[in-house]
Amino acid sequence: MDLIVTDFKLVSFFISCIALALSPGPDNLFLFSLSLNEKKKHCFLFLFGLISGCLVHTFALIIGLNLIIEKVPLVLDFIKIIGFVYLIFLSIKFLFKKIDNKDDLKNNQKINFYKTGFLMNVLNPKVFLFFSVFFPNFIFSNEISFNLQILILGLIFIISTFVVFSIIIFMSKYISKYLESNYFFISIKSYLSPIILFLIALLILFV
Repeated sequence: MDLIVTDFKLVSFFISCIALALSPGPDNLFLFSLSLNEKKKHCFLFLFGLISGCLVHTFALIIGLNLIIEKVPLVLDFIKIIGFVYLIFLSIKFLFKKIDNKDDLKNNQKINFYKTGFLMNVLNPKVFLFFSVFFPNFIFSNEISFNLQILILGLIFIISTFVVFSIIIFMSKYISKYLESNYFFISIKSYLSPIILFLIALLILFV
């Protein structure tokens, strides 16, 4: 009976993770816009940065960062401000990359795509708050330690996110190729990334 309950909870968690990854959100929308403009390797570097950030949030939950935030709410506000400032800076950086696009190699060297994905995730406190609320609902065993179960759930979340976001990258490339002759699409696609980054920054600080 315990095995059935465990399997059911893990399968339910995996399905929920897939659904969440498919739902329109800041990360997948930015990845979509990034995929329209950048090479696949840059998009996957960004994706690896994102899932590395998810691993950090998982370990933060394991060590009890949520308890620290409950006692010292200013920690959360501090992370929010840093995240806001970083994303505004990043938005401006992508905008200038669009304006000064004569040397793509030089411009791409200015942006560390792995670091961008990593810091976007780690400096978004809403991701950690989501983990701290979502993961405990799927604790699946009385015999395995809480921390190990959180780690297992974190790895499942990371794997499911990687699979869905990889599909988004390939689909975005196909869409970009299909619409490359559309003047309106060409004229706006390079502005999508900085606009989305700016909106994410506002969401982090004010929502």
